[in-house]
Order: sequence, then C-alpha cells, then structure tokens
Amino acid sequence: ILKPGFTYNASSSATFRAWINTSLVIPVTTISNPKPGDTTGSSTDGTYQPGGSFGNDPLTGINGMTSNDQLQNSSGGTQATAYFTTYAFPIAWFKTVPATNNLNGYYIWKDVTGNNAKMLKYSSLGAGHGDEYQVKRDTMRTYNFNPAMYLPAENLTKEILISKSNLSQSTVIGVWGSKEDLDKNNFVFAINGRRNEGIVFSKQWVAEGDASKSMLVYGSDTLRSLVYNSRANVLEENPNRFHERSLRVASYYRSNKPDNSLWGETQQADITLGGKYNSTNVNNTSTYPDSIYQKNVFKGYSPELLVFNHQLKPAECNKYETYLAIKYGISLDKSYIAPNGQIIWDYDTNKKRSGKNYNNRITGFGREDAIGLYQKVSTTSYEEAPYYSNQTTYDTFDGNNSYNPSSRYRLLVMGYQQGNTPCNGSYILFGDNNDSLRFVSSATTGVTNQLNRQWLLTTNQSSFPATNKTLHWNSNSSLSIASDYKTNIFKKGSLTTLSAVTLDTLQGRDGYFAWTVEQEYGPVIAKFGTNQASLVSGSYDYGYKIDSIGRVFPIIQGQVGSVLFNIEKVQRIEIEKNEQIIYLRVNGVRYKNTEISILAADYAKTYYGAISIGSNPYDVQLTNFRHGGFVDTGSRIELSYFRIPQLAAYVNGQTNLIIDRTGNGNFGTTSDVYACDEIDTLRAKIIFNNVFWDTDGNGRDAFTFGYKTALISHVKSFDIP
Repeated sequence: ILKPGFTYNASSSATFRAWINTSLVIPVTTISNPKPGDTTGSSTDGTYQPGGSFGNDPLTGINGMTSNDQLQNSSGGTQATAYFTTYAFPIAWFKTVPATNNLNGYYIWKDVTGNNAKMLKYSSLGAGHGDEYQVKRDTMRTYNFNPAMYLPAENLTKEILISKSNLSQSTVIGVWGSKEDLDKNNFVFAINGRRNEGIVFSKQWVAEGDASKSMLVYGSDTLRSLVYNSRANVLEENPNRFHERSLRVASYYRSNKPDNSLWGETQQADITLGGKYNSTNVNNTSTYPDSIYQKNVFKGYSPELLVFNHQLKPAECNKYETYLAIKYGISLDKSYIAPNGQIIWDYDTNKKRSGKNYNNRITGFGREDAIGLYQKVSTTSYEEAPYYSNQTTYDTFDGNNSYNPSSRYRLLVMGYQQGNTPCNGSYILFGDNNDSLRFVSSATTGVTNQLNRQWLLTTNQSSFPATNKTLHWNSNSSLSIASDYKTNIFKKGSLTTLSAVTLDTLQGRDGYFAWTVEQEYGPVIAKFGTNQASLVSGSYDYGYKIDSIGRVFPIIQGQVGSVLFNIEKVQRIEIEKNEQIIYLRVNGVRYKNTEISILAADYAKTYYGAISIGSNPYDVQLTNFRHGGFVDTGSRIELSYFRIPQLAAYVNGQTNLIIDRTGNGNFGTTSDVYACDEIDTLRAKIIFNNVFWDTDGNGRDAFTFGYKTALISHVKSFDIP
C-alpha cells in the first residue's frame, strides 16, 4: 500500500504497476467539514446532556444525589460507608454547566441538590425575582477542563434565594479565581437572613452583623486570603507566584445562637454576589460601615459554590475542599481527604519524601460517586508565569474552545486512556518538586538526558493490572484484529463484507475506537451496541458509517442517518461513547453536529463493540487502530514541547517517560522506561499511551522525562557500476 507523498521516477530498466481507484474523487457537496461547536445539522440547541466537557461531568455529577440516603450509602469502591452525616449535606450546591448542549454557548449555575435554587439578576421586587444569569463561553474560563462562571459580566448584582434556612448557622465553600485587582480587597459575596445577622465576605475580611461590630481579617503571613499583599509575605512570595495560585478554595462558617422566640424565625436567606455591594439592595437585613459600600466587584471566576445550613466540622469541610481541589487543579496546603476519611495525598510526608518537597501543582483524577466527582483527565491550574490559567489565551482547552483537546500551554496533562471507566472511590494524585525544566545527564539505561523536574504520583487504587490485558474479539469473525492496544486492521480488496465483534462488553458507560484514514476510506462501520455485526433497525446500535468516498453518517438505533460531512485522507478518526452521548473527533477536535444522544431506554443496556469493513475492490486499512472501555488500557500522558522547546528535536520516539517504582525519585538502571508513541504537531504534544501506574502495589511512583540522542550515520554517495 502506497503512503501519501510517494513519487515514482520511471527509468528504462524498471517496471511499475499500480491500481488506480477512480472513485477517490470526492463529489462537490455543501456539507463541509464543520467548525468545532457549529450547530450544523441541528436547527436548535437541545437540552444539555452529561458527558459534555471532556467527560468530567457524568449524570451523577450534573443531577446530584436524589436523597441524602444515596449520599450516605455510596460505595467507597469496596463497601458501603456512611461518609456524611445528615447535616453535612448542602442545601444548595451550584455547579457551572452549559445551558444547552452547545459547549460553546451559554452557561448557568445549576443547583444539583434538587432544591432548584437559581442565580438570578438583581430585581427591585426582591429575592426570587429576575431573569436567570447566563454567561457566554467566550467570556468564561475553564479550570482543569471544568467551566467556571464569570461573575462580574453585565455589571449587575446577582441574587440567590435560599428558601429553607436563614443561614444564621451556615458554612459556605466556594472556589474563587481572581482575574484582575489581585492586590485589591474586593467584595465577594454577602448573606442576608436574620435581621442584623448578615455578613459581607471580601477577599481579605468578613464583616458581620451591624455597623458597631468589628471586621474579621482572615489573611496573614500564615493564613492565605484571596488578595495579594505586597509586603514581605512568606506565603505569597511575589505577584507572579500569587497570580499562578489565584484560584483558591475559600470556606466560611458561622454558628449564631438560634432564635427561641414565640414566633420563631424566618427560614429564608439571600446570597448576593457578582456586583458591587450597596445599601439600596432591597434584600439587606443588616447595616455595615459606609466603607463596605465602596468595595468594587470581585473580578474573576467561580466554578462552584456549596451552601450548608450548619457549621461543618473541619474534617467534613476538608472532604469537600479536597473534592474541589482535585476537580479544579488547585493545590491545598494540607492533606487531601476522601469522603470515607482516607488520606489520598499526605501533605506532610510528601513535603520531605527522599529530601524532596512534592507539594507543588498538586492535581489528579479519580471518581467519587458520593460527591459527583468523575475527573477522567487532569492538569494543574497553577501553571507557571506567564501561562496563568485565568487568562483568555491560556484556557485549558486549546483555543478557548470546549470542543478542542487540551491546550499547548498546559505542560503536563494526565488521565485515563480514552474509554476507561475508573472504579468508584479510586484516586490518582500527582505533584512536582518545583525543580527547573532543564535537562541533565541521565543514569537511566537508554536515556541520555533527564529532566530536572520530578513528579510524585500516589494512588489508593489496589487493582492496577501488572501486565497488559487482552481484548477478545469474536473468534468466528471473518475480520482479523490483533488484540494489542494499537494495531492495524487490513482487508484485502473484495466485494465481501468482513466484520468483528468484541467478546468483552464495556466495563462502564464509556467506549472508544480510533484509527487513521489511509488511501481508502472504507466503507467502515464502527458501533457500540448489540453483539451482532450487522445493523438491525430498532436495535440499540449507535455509532458511525464512513463510506468509500469519505462521507460520514450517524447510526442511531441501527439505522444510518443523513450525511454529516466528509473526512479527508490521513485524518485521525476517534469515536467516543461517553455516558449518554456518542460523538466523533477529527484530528483530536470534537464536532458538535456529530453528537448522538442515546435513548433513555438504551442507556443501561450491555454494550459490545463492532467493526465492519464493507465491499470495496481496493485494499482497506485502518492504521493505528485503538480501543478503550472494554479492558483496562492504562493511562495517557501529554507533555508539551511548546513549554519545553528542547524536546522539539526528539519527538520521533526519542522522548521517554521514566518511572521509579519505589516512589523515591531515584532514577537509574532499574527504572521503567516508556517511549512516546504519538505526536500532535498542531498542539506541540508528545503523547504516551497505555501507561500502567503502581505495578508493584506500594501506592506510589516517581516519574520524570528524558530523551536519547540519535546516532546519525553519514554515507558518502557513490555510483553503482
């Protein structure tokens, strides 16, 4: 099979024969390759479906828990545990989600508790009135692939009506990311409930009650606040360092005495945010010093806010802070605690492990159904200057587009291989030693130069496969597919149809197929559904068909739909099933008009995978075919050579991942070495696939990167007589 770019120079002593496929001429069509996020093929934006943002928001993460019993009885991976007491369940839990199924459209704060609180634009009619506040994607940011609401848009105050508590006893946990005014003490939010017992929370202090009460300053040399202090502060170091860490978790709690009067007290409160605090707000129930009214609006982003009607215990608060830190790529100054109380990142131990402090740029991925965490891929939100995560250019999605893969400005992106389903209660966390991005001589076999910076990875998952697992295909199939993670599928030219069906079913709700288009497009059918290779109308088969001239068609319940667009030669095709939707990527970019919603009746069925290559008189080959979701295929790592330009010369299999299985950072002849096996030149990414962590079961690995210099032989040209 000839490769693109082949040239043939005729000579009198050589003969060349080739088959010419005249059908490769693509007919003129008005259905062009769409732009990511386009609504081509769909007249309106439908209801948002979970699984939209890089797979980090499954059904449980969007809809929340149906009851506190579900929260208490969620499994920790091995057994049911009462993680939270009743009072620790929030009465309002806001997450930033798309208003429709267009990820580049408008976003809202959604209350996932079932109490249906909303963030509304301020109305003089009082709390509970006004239109719901929405923000367009291009004015927002994403932190660690999760969207964050831009609060000061439209210069309007926003209101949240809490209908089941006056919040005189309360805890508020939020994530706040300053964009501007880093050194200014701006207004963040206020709570008005019981008269003269409201609070105003700013970036550095809290004012409670009436004007006669003094303010509580919570920022100091030993305690972080949301404002940068220009004096010699041992925590903030310098403006750049603060800017890197400007996204923070802030927890506020209080416990006023209950009102035991004859008539009781009103069970209603109003949370004000996203604008200037002013005395004319009709929801004010407290008075404050005049200086408070002059505070400017908080200029930044907030992805999530949790409101409780009790004062949480510190241990309970830490569980929610851990969840937020993992989800948004935030580094805490303390250990990370899972809902079952397990320490999943030991801050004190990892501060001095083998003489290194690995508590820098801590992030991770994992799954915890009890709190709606389903983080399948992660990168830090504390990227070094000038690649601040709150700037438009440096969004986690390339080009500030939620249909794109990770940005070239993210140094390291790690997660599960596509299609893998993590176990509930499992975590993989990693942080680095803050060393330079420079190379030194390496003692690792086969690696000549090694990066100074090292990472520590810890995990509580005890079931990592020590060896590769095999995906079994139907032995009666006429299409031969190797069981490797990456293989080529070849069908010799014929008028027959060859197919293969997996014997293994999807482990969870996610699945993945990918290949590179060669000289012949197909026809190819790739689907998830029944264990039959052929399509049957009315079945629960979902996927795509690519015909012999490159046209792409959706498959919905076993029926082939209308053409979506045409693909081109040498493009990389990825088909991913994610919870309740299936979509297609071309060269890593996801296209909205390819999204297929799985019918509710088919959601919980058992899914197999199938590949079919139809009639074509010419040879058809699917190059670098990959699968995911049926067996554990390990983890995937993206390393940016935009951020480490020295690696640009060593992308062709010469860059290596180096793992010290002891977790002590002693790299040498016993280290495991993985060679990179994929390059994305558009995003300047070196990619490692099918990496297996913690194969010795000690719960940790240390890793870094290196490269080997190539030996190039020069041969003097000469004539053959």
